Amino acid sequence: MSDVWKHCVEVLRRELTSQQFNTWILPLQAEEHGDRLYVLAPNRFVLDWVRGRFAPQIEEQARAAQARLAEVQFIIGETGGAPGPRKPPNGQPRPP
Repeated sequence: MSDVWKHCVEVLRRELTSQQFNTWILPLQAEEHGDRLYVLAPNRFVLDWVRGRFAPQIEEQARAAQARLAEVQFIIGETGGAPGPRKPPNGQPRPP
């Protein structure tokens, strides 16, 4: 777990109810690659819910933890391997 993601998780643990945290944040994983943080959700439902309700908080805390962070991307996937030039960690093509 990256230090940036650890920071985000700790802040969210304090700000959210335990039910919100356990349901929506715990299933997430994250990987840092260069100046990007990829937040990985296990499925589309979790991805859409997290992006719709918690993305601003996650982005704010990620940038607070790492000033050089250029982007936070929310995607479906699992950790395990650096992305190639056009692919995020889950191997799906990045949207244009």
